[in-house]
This record gives sequence, structure tokens and C-alpha cells, in this order.
Amino acid sequence: MAKISSLNNDVLLEIFEATIKASVPFLERADDKAPLNLSRTCHRWRRLLLSNQRFWTRVESGNHGELKLVPLWLQRSRNALIRVDIENRTDQEYITNEARLRLHAVVRLVLKNASRLREARLEGILVCDCRS
Repeated sequence: MAKISSLNNDVLLEIFEATIKASVPFLERADDKAPLNLSRTCHRWRRLLLSNQRFWTRVESGNHGELKLVPLWLQRSRNALIRVDIENRTDQEYITNEARLRLHAVVRLVLKNASRLREARLEGILVCDCRS
């Protein structure tokens, strides 16, 4: 049996793509951190993943802790078209001001990248003036 380290980059990229596609279909519960997890495996995998923007085009966040990853995905996707799926699962009545500000900052960042949007879903986000 061949070691994974003996695979050429093109084969590894195909494996990465299959892994990421199999993680979570877009517009279902968004908890897909596969590119990030794969990029932490070794230097070679990190270099391959960071050099290919297509692995960072699904911008997903299902809770406030994941919001901090949205800017990272937007940066790593460079100028590629993106799919954004952000779901606020905290009842508006119980959301903290800090969490609300973080959520609004992410919405502003997504709006700045509106020309790159292929698909977008923002669920459970209170309509607000996101310019402030």
C-alpha cells in the first residue's frame, strides 16, 4: 500500500476536494471546517490548500464562535465567487451586545464582498443598520 506522502499534488487536491464536498451540503447546517482542519495536518497540505482559493469559497457560520472564521475564509478565497451561509441561532432577546456587534461586523464584511456572491443565506439576523 502506498503512503499518502507519495501521492502527487494533483491527486491530493482531488482527495481534498472530495473530502470537502462530502462534509456538509450547502444550505444545510453549516459546520464545515474541512479546509481548515486539512490545512493543519502538515506543511505540504497547508501549502496546497492555501494556494488553491477554491477550497475557501464556502463561507459558513452557525454560531457566534465560528463568526471569527468568516474573515479568514474571505481572505483565503481571494477573488473567487463565494457562497455565504450565516445562521444566528441565538434568540434576539438573549443575544449579548458583543455578539450582536460581531454579527453585524461579519454582515458588513459580507456586504463589502457582494460582487463575489454566488449564493447567500443569512438566517435569524435582525434587520439592522450595519453601517455603524
